[in-house]
Amino acid sequence: MFDDLCGLDEIDRRFNYGEDRFNFTGMAGGALLTGTYTDRNGRFRIISARKATRNEQDNYFRQAL
Repeated sequence: MFDDLCGLDEIDRRFNYGEDRFNFTGMAGGALLTGTYTDRNGRFRIISARKATRNEQDNYFRQAL
């Protein structure tokens, strides 16, 4: 999903996590996924990954066109 050149990357501002977290939506293996990740000491750490919600799908396809 992180290799998707049309992927959406945005900061996650829902809560104060004590670190910057980002949400990335992109295609992987024919499925549209959304993952949350952070940068810890110069290394990317994936926090979660799941199927994109309807709203995330709409945002992705709206910007990709």
